[in-house]
Amino acid sequence: MFNLRILIFCCLYLIQGNTWGQKNACDLRIVIISEDQDSEWNLPKVVVFQDSFKGPNLNPDLWGFGFPWGKILIPESLEGMAEENLRFEDDAAIIKTEFRPREFDTFVFQDGQLVGTRPVLKDYSSAGIFSRMVFTRGEFELEYEIEALSAQWPAFWLLGDCQQEIDIFEYFYGKSLFHNDWTQEITYTLHQDDNCEDPEKCRLIKTKFLEDGFFHNTLSAKLNWQKYRLEFYRDKLDKPDWIHYRWRDMSYRPLANPSKGSIVRQSRYFPFDKPMRLFIGQGVHYDLQRNLTEPKELKLLNLRVIQAIKPSGKLKFDNTIIDANDYDGIVTGGEVRLSEADYFNKLDYLIIKAAKDITIESGFDTKGARTVELDAITDQEILIDKGNGANDALHLKIISYSVYDAVGKLINENTKVSAEPRDIESLIAEHLKHHDKPGLIIFRFNFNDGSAQSRKIYLL
Repeated sequence: MFNLRILIFCCLYLIQGNTWGQKNACDLRIVIISEDQDSEWNLPKVVVFQDSFKGPNLNPDLWGFGFPWGKILIPESLEGMAEENLRFEDDAAIIKTEFRPREFDTFVFQDGQLVGTRPVLKDYSSAGIFSRMVFTRGEFELEYEIEALSAQWPAFWLLGDCQQEIDIFEYFYGKSLFHNDWTQEITYTLHQDDNCEDPEKCRLIKTKFLEDGFFHNTLSAKLNWQKYRLEFYRDKLDKPDWIHYRWRDMSYRPLANPSKGSIVRQSRYFPFDKPMRLFIGQGVHYDLQRNLTEPKELKLLNLRVIQAIKPSGKLKFDNTIIDANDYDGIVTGGEVRLSEADYFNKLDYLIIKAAKDITIESGFDTKGARTVELDAITDQEILIDKGNGANDALHLKIISYSVYDAVGKLINENTKVSAEPRDIESLIAEHLKHHDKPGLIIFRFNFNDGSAQSRKIYLL
Protein backbone atom coordinates (compact mmCIF):
# COMPACT_ATOMS: atom_id res chain seq x y z
CA MET A 1 0.00 0.00 0.00
CA PHE A 2 2.84 2.36 0.89
CA ASN A 3 4.64 1.71 -2.42
CA LEU A 4 1.41 2.40 -4.30
CA ARG A 5 1.08 5.76 -2.53
CA ILE A 6 4.65 6.66 -3.48
CA LEU A 7 4.00 5.69 -7.11
CA ILE A 8 0.79 7.74 -7.27
CA PHE A 9 2.49 10.71 -5.68
CA CYS A 10 5.47 10.59 -8.08
CA CYS A 11 3.17 10.44 -11.11
CA LEU A 12 1.14 13.39 -9.85
CA TYR A 13 4.33 15.29 -9.07
CA LEU A 14 5.53 14.87 -12.66
CA ILE A 15 2.13 15.79 -14.08
CA GLN A 16 2.13 18.98 -12.03
CA GLY A 17 5.44 19.95 -13.59
CA ASN A 18 7.30 20.36 -10.31
CA THR A 19 5.00 23.01 -8.80
CA TRP A 20 7.26 23.35 -5.78
CA GLY A 21 9.81 25.06 -7.99
CA GLN A 22 7.35 27.72 -9.13
CA LYS A 23 7.54 30.74 -6.87
CA ASN A 24 4.30 32.33 -7.98
CA ALA A 25 2.05 29.33 -8.52
CA CYS A 26 -1.29 30.31 -6.99
CA ASP A 27 -3.03 26.96 -7.43
CA LEU A 28 -3.08 24.02 -5.04
CA ARG A 29 0.10 22.07 -4.42
CA ILE A 30 0.40 18.39 -3.62
CA VAL A 31 1.83 17.50 -0.24
CA ILE A 32 2.21 14.38 1.88
CA ILE A 33 1.23 14.61 5.53
CA SER A 34 4.17 13.03 7.33
CA GLU A 35 2.59 12.84 10.75
CA ASP A 36 -0.75 13.15 12.47
CA GLN A 37 -1.75 16.75 13.04
CA ASP A 38 -2.84 18.01 16.43
CA SER A 39 -6.34 19.29 17.01
CA GLU A 40 -7.54 22.25 19.09
CA TRP A 41 -11.29 21.67 19.03
CA ASN A 42 -11.44 20.31 22.59
CA LEU A 43 -9.07 22.75 24.27
CA PRO A 44 -10.34 25.40 26.72
CA LYS A 45 -10.52 28.95 25.37
CA VAL A 46 -9.30 32.17 26.93
CA VAL A 47 -9.77 35.81 25.93
CA VAL A 48 -6.19 36.99 25.37
CA PHE A 49 -6.85 40.44 23.87
CA GLN A 50 -9.81 42.70 24.49
CA ASP A 51 -10.79 46.36 24.12
CA SER A 52 -14.16 48.06 24.56
CA PHE A 53 -12.82 51.36 23.11
CA LYS A 54 -14.20 53.51 25.92
CA GLY A 55 -11.21 55.85 25.75
CA PRO A 56 -10.54 58.60 26.52
CA ASN A 57 -7.44 57.79 24.47
CA LEU A 58 -6.03 54.90 22.49
CA ASN A 59 -4.52 52.32 24.85
CA PRO A 60 -0.79 52.34 23.93
CA ASP A 61 -0.27 48.95 25.58
CA LEU A 62 -2.71 47.40 23.11
CA TRP A 63 -2.51 49.54 19.97
CA GLY A 64 -0.26 51.52 17.70
CA PHE A 65 -1.60 54.24 15.41
CA GLY A 66 -1.64 53.87 11.63
CA PHE A 67 -0.17 50.83 9.91
CA PRO A 68 2.64 48.79 11.51
CA TRP A 69 5.03 50.37 8.97
CA GLY A 70 3.75 53.96 8.96
CA LYS A 71 0.79 56.24 8.23
CA ILE A 72 0.40 55.42 4.52
CA LEU A 73 -0.74 52.07 3.17
CA ILE A 74 1.14 52.30 -0.16
CA PRO A 75 2.58 55.32 -2.04
CA GLU A 76 -0.45 55.30 -4.38
CA SER A 77 -3.01 55.43 -1.58
CA LEU A 78 -5.33 58.42 -1.53
CA GLU A 79 -5.41 58.85 2.24
CA GLY A 80 -3.03 59.04 5.17
CA MET A 81 -3.55 58.28 8.84
CA ALA A 82 -3.94 61.43 10.97
CA GLU A 83 -4.20 61.23 14.77
CA GLU A 84 -6.93 63.88 14.85
CA ASN A 85 -9.17 61.62 12.74
CA LEU A 86 -9.48 59.19 15.65
CA ARG A 87 -11.61 60.26 18.61
CA PHE A 88 -13.44 58.62 21.53
CA GLU A 89 -17.02 59.43 22.44
CA ASP A 90 -20.23 57.59 23.42
CA ASP A 91 -18.17 54.56 24.56
CA ALA A 92 -16.70 53.99 21.11
CA ALA A 93 -13.60 54.73 19.04
CA ILE A 94 -14.59 56.67 15.93
CA ILE A 95 -12.54 56.81 12.75
CA LYS A 96 -13.44 59.72 10.47
CA THR A 97 -12.54 59.65 6.77
CA GLU A 98 -12.78 63.00 5.00
CA PHE A 99 -11.49 65.20 2.17
CA ARG A 100 -8.80 67.17 3.99
CA PRO A 101 -5.49 67.50 2.13
CA ARG A 102 -2.36 67.43 4.27
CA GLU A 103 1.18 66.08 4.24
CA PHE A 104 2.13 62.70 5.64
CA ASP A 105 5.62 61.34 6.15
CA THR A 106 6.65 58.31 4.13
CA PHE A 107 9.80 56.26 4.61
CA VAL A 108 12.74 56.61 2.22
CA PHE A 109 14.92 53.55 1.59
CA GLN A 110 18.29 53.32 -0.13
CA ASP A 111 19.82 49.94 -0.96
CA GLY A 112 17.28 48.35 1.34
CA GLN A 113 18.18 50.57 4.28
CA LEU A 114 15.94 53.20 5.88
CA VAL A 115 17.63 56.56 5.35
CA GLY A 116 14.86 58.95 6.37
CA THR A 117 11.40 60.24 5.58
CA ARG A 118 9.90 62.71 3.15
CA PRO A 119 6.54 64.53 3.14
CA VAL A 120 3.86 63.36 0.72
CA LEU A 121 0.61 65.27 0.06
CA LYS A 122 -2.59 63.21 0.35
CA ASP A 123 -6.06 64.52 -0.48
CA TYR A 124 -7.87 62.54 2.24
CA SER A 125 -7.30 62.05 5.95
CA SER A 126 -8.43 59.03 7.94
CA ALA A 127 -7.22 56.81 10.78
CA GLY A 128 -6.32 53.22 11.60
CA ILE A 129 -4.90 51.19 14.46
CA PHE A 130 -2.80 48.01 14.68
CA SER A 131 -2.36 45.60 17.59
CA ARG A 132 0.87 45.52 19.55
CA MET A 133 0.21 41.85 20.19
CA VAL A 134 0.64 39.26 17.44
CA PHE A 135 -1.53 36.16 17.05
CA THR A 136 -1.31 32.69 15.57
CA ARG A 137 -4.82 31.26 15.16
CA GLY A 138 -7.81 32.11 17.32
CA GLU A 139 -11.27 33.69 17.13
CA PHE A 140 -11.29 37.39 16.23
CA GLU A 141 -14.54 39.21 16.98
CA LEU A 142 -15.43 42.86 16.32
CA GLU A 143 -18.63 44.83 16.91
CA TYR A 144 -18.80 48.02 14.86
CA GLU A 145 -21.00 50.47 12.96
CA ILE A 146 -20.54 52.05 9.53
CA GLU A 147 -22.37 54.68 7.52
CA ALA A 148 -23.96 54.31 4.08
CA LEU A 149 -21.25 53.33 1.61
CA SER A 150 -20.09 55.87 -0.93
CA ALA A 151 -16.34 55.89 -1.36
CA GLN A 152 -15.11 54.90 2.10
CA TRP A 153 -13.37 51.58 2.59
CA PRO A 154 -13.81 50.05 6.09
CA ALA A 155 -11.38 47.20 6.72
CA PHE A 156 -10.51 44.66 9.43
CA TRP A 157 -7.34 42.70 8.63
CA LEU A 158 -4.67 40.39 9.95
CA LEU A 159 -1.22 41.30 8.64
CA GLY A 160 1.88 39.08 8.57
CA ASP A 161 5.28 38.94 6.96
CA CYS A 162 5.89 38.08 3.32
CA GLN A 163 2.76 40.00 2.30
CA GLN A 164 0.57 37.51 4.12
CA GLU A 165 -2.84 38.96 4.84
CA ILE A 166 -6.25 37.73 5.99
CA ASP A 167 -8.98 40.29 5.35
CA ILE A 168 -11.70 39.53 7.91
CA PHE A 169 -13.82 42.06 6.05
CA GLU A 170 -13.58 44.88 3.53
CA TYR A 171 -16.53 46.90 2.24
CA PHE A 172 -16.79 48.08 -1.36
CA TYR A 173 -19.30 50.09 -3.34
CA GLY A 174 -19.50 50.32 -7.12
CA LYS A 175 -18.36 48.03 -9.91
CA SER A 176 -16.07 45.13 -9.15
CA LEU A 177 -14.23 42.33 -10.85
CA PHE A 178 -17.36 40.20 -10.62
CA HIS A 179 -20.07 42.50 -12.00
CA ASN A 180 -20.72 45.69 -13.92
CA ASP A 181 -23.56 46.95 -11.75
CA TRP A 182 -23.24 49.42 -8.91
CA THR A 183 -23.64 47.34 -5.78
CA GLN A 184 -22.49 47.26 -2.17
CA GLU A 185 -20.63 44.22 -0.96
CA ILE A 186 -18.51 42.72 1.78
CA THR A 187 -15.43 40.75 0.76
CA TYR A 188 -13.19 38.23 2.49
CA THR A 189 -9.71 38.00 0.98
CA LEU A 190 -6.54 35.95 1.42
CA HIS A 191 -3.20 37.29 0.20
CA GLN A 192 -0.05 35.22 0.04
CA ASP A 193 3.51 35.66 -1.20
CA ASP A 194 5.56 32.51 -0.78
CA ASN A 195 9.00 34.01 -1.10
CA CYS A 196 8.89 37.50 0.48
CA GLU A 197 10.62 38.90 -2.61
CA ASP A 198 8.25 38.97 -5.57
CA PRO A 199 5.54 41.65 -5.30
CA GLU A 200 3.10 39.47 -7.28
CA LYS A 201 0.82 37.87 -4.71
CA CYS A 202 -1.61 35.00 -4.81
CA ARG A 203 -5.04 36.35 -3.94
CA LEU A 204 -8.33 34.63 -3.25
CA ILE A 205 -11.50 36.73 -2.86
CA LYS A 206 -14.99 35.79 -1.71
CA THR A 207 -17.74 38.40 -2.18
CA LYS A 208 -21.18 38.71 -0.57
CA PHE A 209 -23.68 41.28 -1.88
CA LEU A 210 -25.49 43.34 0.75
CA GLU A 211 -29.07 44.50 1.03
CA ASP A 212 -30.00 48.19 1.07
CA GLY A 213 -29.96 49.69 4.54
CA PHE A 214 -27.81 46.91 6.02
CA PHE A 215 -25.68 49.56 7.79
CA HIS A 216 -28.53 50.85 9.96
CA ASN A 217 -27.79 48.21 12.62
CA THR A 218 -24.77 47.42 14.75
CA LEU A 219 -22.67 44.95 12.77
CA SER A 220 -20.38 42.14 13.85
CA ALA A 221 -17.60 40.19 12.23
CA LYS A 222 -15.77 37.06 13.29
CA LEU A 223 -12.88 35.03 11.94
CA ASN A 224 -12.29 31.55 13.35
CA TRP A 225 -8.68 30.88 12.33
CA GLN A 226 -7.95 27.19 12.81
CA LYS A 227 -5.01 25.12 11.68
CA TYR A 228 -7.08 23.47 8.96
CA ARG A 229 -9.53 26.13 7.86
CA LEU A 230 -10.62 29.75 8.03
CA GLU A 231 -14.25 30.50 8.90
CA PHE A 232 -15.63 33.99 8.16
CA TYR A 233 -18.82 35.01 10.00
CA ARG A 234 -21.04 38.08 9.65
CA ASP A 235 -23.67 39.58 11.97
CA LYS A 236 -23.65 36.67 14.43
CA LEU A 237 -24.94 34.18 11.87
CA ASP A 238 -24.85 30.52 12.94
CA LYS A 239 -23.23 29.47 9.67
CA PRO A 240 -20.10 31.10 8.28
CA ASP A 241 -20.35 33.26 5.16
CA TRP A 242 -17.32 31.46 3.78
CA ILE A 243 -14.98 28.60 4.74
CA HIS A 244 -11.57 28.16 3.17
CA TYR A 245 -9.93 24.78 3.78
CA ARG A 246 -6.21 24.21 4.07
CA TRP A 247 -6.27 20.56 3.04
CA ARG A 248 -8.22 18.73 0.33
CA ASP A 249 -8.02 15.16 -0.86
CA MET A 250 -7.17 14.19 -4.42
CA SER A 251 -10.80 14.74 -5.39
CA TYR A 252 -10.67 18.29 -3.97
CA ARG A 253 -12.97 17.40 -1.08
CA PRO A 254 -12.22 19.26 2.18
CA LEU A 255 -10.16 17.44 4.80
CA ALA A 256 -10.61 18.71 8.33
CA ASN A 257 -7.87 16.56 9.88
CA PRO A 258 -5.61 14.63 7.47
CA SER A 259 -4.13 11.45 8.87
CA LYS A 260 -0.58 10.16 8.72
CA GLY A 261 0.56 9.20 5.25
CA SER A 262 -2.36 10.85 3.45
CA ILE A 263 -1.72 12.32 0.02
CA VAL A 264 -3.56 15.63 -0.07
CA ARG A 265 -3.56 18.99 -1.78
CA GLN A 266 -2.65 22.06 0.23
CA SER A 267 -3.93 25.52 -0.64
CA ARG A 268 -1.21 28.00 -1.51
CA TYR A 269 -3.33 30.63 0.20
CA PHE A 270 -3.00 28.89 3.55
CA PRO A 271 0.44 28.63 5.10
CA PHE A 272 -0.52 31.28 7.74
CA ASP A 273 1.32 29.54 10.57
CA LYS A 274 3.28 32.60 11.64
CA PRO A 275 2.15 35.44 13.93
CA MET A 276 0.03 38.25 12.45
CA ARG A 277 -1.11 41.66 13.73
CA LEU A 278 -4.62 43.06 13.68
CA PHE A 279 -5.40 46.23 11.73
CA ILE A 280 -8.67 48.20 11.80
CA GLY A 281 -9.05 51.27 9.64
CA GLN A 282 -10.87 53.06 6.85
CA GLY A 283 -9.50 54.17 3.50
CA VAL A 284 -10.84 55.72 0.29
CA HIS A 285 -11.71 53.82 -2.91
CA TYR A 286 -9.32 54.83 -5.65
CA ASP A 287 -11.89 55.08 -8.46
CA LEU A 288 -14.63 56.65 -6.33
CA GLN A 289 -12.89 59.39 -4.38
CA ARG A 290 -15.09 62.10 -5.89
CA ASN A 291 -18.09 60.38 -4.23
CA LEU A 292 -16.71 61.15 -0.77
CA THR A 293 -18.40 64.54 -0.52
CA GLU A 294 -18.94 64.43 3.24
CA PRO A 295 -17.05 62.77 6.13
CA LYS A 296 -17.76 59.09 6.77
CA GLU A 297 -17.29 57.38 10.11
CA LEU A 298 -16.40 53.87 11.24
CA LYS A 299 -17.35 53.28 14.89
CA LEU A 300 -15.54 50.56 16.89
CA LEU A 301 -17.50 49.17 19.85
CA ASN A 302 -15.95 45.95 21.10
CA LEU A 303 -13.11 43.69 20.06
CA ARG A 304 -11.78 40.49 21.55
CA VAL A 305 -9.48 37.66 20.56
CA ILE A 306 -10.06 34.17 21.95
CA GLN A 307 -7.42 31.44 21.75
CA ALA A 308 -7.35 27.78 22.69
CA ILE A 309 -4.69 26.97 25.28
CA LYS A 310 -3.36 24.03 27.22
CA PRO A 311 -4.74 24.25 30.77
CA SER A 312 -1.45 22.89 32.11
CA GLY A 313 0.36 26.01 30.92
CA LYS A 314 0.50 29.68 31.83
CA LEU A 315 -0.71 32.05 29.13
CA LYS A 316 1.03 35.37 29.50
CA PHE A 317 -0.25 38.62 28.04
CA ASP A 318 2.53 38.55 25.45
CA ASN A 319 1.08 35.29 24.12
CA THR A 320 3.93 33.13 25.44
CA ILE A 321 2.91 29.66 26.61
CA ILE A 322 5.13 28.02 29.22
CA ASP A 323 4.37 24.32 29.62
CA ALA A 324 6.58 23.80 32.69
CA ASN A 325 4.87 25.50 35.60
CA ASP A 326 3.96 24.77 39.20
CA TYR A 327 0.21 24.50 38.85
CA ASP A 328 -2.54 23.96 36.33
CA GLY A 329 -3.44 27.57 35.72
CA ILE A 330 -3.92 30.41 33.31
CA VAL A 331 -2.50 33.91 33.33
CA THR A 332 -4.31 36.34 31.06
CA GLY A 333 -4.62 40.02 30.37
CA GLY A 334 -8.39 39.99 30.22
CA GLU A 335 -11.55 37.97 30.79
CA VAL A 336 -11.22 34.22 31.36
CA ARG A 337 -13.89 32.03 29.79
CA LEU A 338 -13.88 28.36 30.73
CA SER A 339 -15.56 25.99 28.32
CA GLU A 340 -17.01 22.57 29.09
CA ALA A 341 -14.00 20.88 27.50
CA ASP A 342 -12.89 17.36 28.37
CA TYR A 343 -9.75 18.77 29.91
CA PHE A 344 -11.74 20.49 32.63
CA ASN A 345 -13.83 17.40 33.29
CA LYS A 346 -10.64 15.50 34.15
CA LEU A 347 -9.41 18.10 36.63
CA ASP A 348 -10.45 18.16 40.28
CA TYR A 349 -9.79 21.87 40.32
CA LEU A 350 -8.26 24.64 38.25
CA ILE A 351 -6.22 27.50 39.64
CA ILE A 352 -6.50 30.77 37.75
CA LYS A 353 -4.18 33.71 38.30
CA ALA A 354 -5.41 37.00 36.90
CA ALA A 355 -3.09 39.62 35.45
CA LYS A 356 -5.65 42.26 36.42
CA ASP A 357 -8.96 42.44 38.28
CA ILE A 358 -11.43 40.39 36.23
CA THR A 359 -14.54 38.28 36.57
CA ILE A 360 -14.30 34.54 36.05
CA GLU A 361 -17.24 32.42 34.91
CA SER A 362 -16.42 28.92 36.10
CA GLY A 363 -19.01 27.00 34.09
CA PHE A 364 -18.19 23.85 36.07
CA ASP A 365 -21.78 23.16 37.10
CA THR A 366 -22.65 21.83 33.65
CA LYS A 367 -25.62 19.73 34.73
CA GLY A 368 -27.53 22.76 35.96
CA ALA A 369 -26.30 24.83 33.00
CA ARG A 370 -25.33 27.57 35.45
CA THR A 371 -22.18 29.61 35.77
CA VAL A 372 -20.63 31.13 38.87
CA GLU A 373 -19.02 34.56 38.75
CA LEU A 374 -15.92 34.88 40.89
CA ASP A 375 -14.00 38.11 41.39
CA ALA A 376 -10.30 37.54 40.76
CA ILE A 377 -8.03 40.10 42.43
CA THR A 378 -4.78 41.06 40.77
CA ASP A 379 -1.96 38.58 41.44
CA GLN A 380 -4.08 36.50 43.81
CA GLU A 381 -5.03 32.96 42.96
CA ILE A 382 -8.52 31.50 43.06
CA LEU A 383 -9.17 27.77 43.29
CA ILE A 384 -12.46 26.57 41.80
CA ASP A 385 -13.42 23.23 43.35
CA LYS A 386 -15.43 20.68 41.36
CA GLY A 387 -16.02 18.34 44.28
CA ASN A 388 -19.02 18.33 46.58
CA GLY A 389 -18.90 22.10 46.85
CA ALA A 390 -18.72 22.67 43.12
CA ASN A 391 -19.59 26.33 43.42
CA ASP A 392 -17.37 27.22 46.37
CA ALA A 393 -14.28 29.31 45.77
CA LEU A 394 -11.24 28.79 48.00
CA HIS A 395 -8.84 31.73 48.33
CA LEU A 396 -5.45 30.07 47.94
CA LYS A 397 -3.00 30.86 50.77
CA ILE A 398 0.38 29.70 52.04
CA ILE A 399 -0.12 28.08 55.46
CA SER A 400 3.40 26.75 56.14
CA TYR A 401 6.83 26.24 54.64
CA SER A 402 9.93 24.14 55.29
CA VAL A 403 13.59 24.64 54.34
CA TYR A 404 15.97 21.75 53.58
CA ASP A 405 19.63 21.45 52.71
CA ALA A 406 21.03 19.62 49.67
CA VAL A 407 20.77 16.18 51.33
CA GLY A 408 17.20 16.72 52.53
CA LYS A 409 17.96 17.66 56.14
CA LEU A 410 15.39 20.01 57.65
CA ILE A 411 16.94 23.41 58.35
CA ASN A 412 13.92 25.44 59.36
CA GLU A 413 10.14 25.14 59.50
CA ASN A 414 7.39 27.71 59.90
CA THR A 415 3.91 26.32 60.51
CA LYS A 416 2.23 29.62 61.34
CA VAL A 417 2.06 31.37 58.00
CA SER A 418 -0.82 33.17 56.34
CA ALA A 419 0.50 34.66 53.12
CA GLU A 420 -0.47 35.12 49.48
CA PRO A 421 1.15 32.97 46.77
CA ARG A 422 2.77 36.14 45.43
CA ASP A 423 4.65 36.45 48.76
CA ILE A 424 6.86 33.42 48.09
CA GLU A 425 9.81 35.53 46.96
CA SER A 426 9.61 37.81 50.01
CA LEU A 427 9.45 34.79 52.37
CA ILE A 428 12.57 33.39 50.72
CA ALA A 429 14.33 36.76 50.99
CA GLU A 430 13.43 37.06 54.68
CA HIS A 431 14.84 33.60 55.44
CA LEU A 432 18.07 34.30 53.53
CA LYS A 433 18.78 37.29 55.81
CA HIS A 434 19.56 34.79 58.54
CA HIS A 435 21.23 32.11 56.38
CA ASP A 436 24.81 32.65 55.24
CA LYS A 437 26.02 29.12 54.48
CA PRO A 438 26.85 28.52 50.77
CA GLY A 439 25.30 25.67 48.85
CA LEU A 440 21.89 24.42 47.76
CA ILE A 441 18.80 24.93 49.90
CA ILE A 442 15.25 23.87 49.06
CA PHE A 443 12.04 25.64 50.08
CA ARG A 444 8.72 23.78 50.21
CA PHE A 445 5.60 25.94 50.49
CA ASN A 446 2.33 24.30 51.55
CA PHE A 447 -1.07 25.70 50.57
CA ASN A 448 -4.51 25.49 52.15
CA ASP A 449 -5.81 23.32 49.28
CA GLY A 450 -3.28 20.56 50.08
CA SER A 451 -0.93 21.41 47.21
CA ALA A 452 2.70 22.48 47.50
CA GLN A 453 5.44 24.23 45.55
CA SER A 454 9.21 23.83 45.79
CA ARG A 455 11.92 26.37 45.08
CA LYS A 456 15.65 25.62 44.83
CA ILE A 457 18.13 28.32 45.77
CA TYR A 458 21.89 28.00 45.27
CA LEU A 459 23.97 30.33 47.44
CA LEU A 460 27.57 31.19 46.45
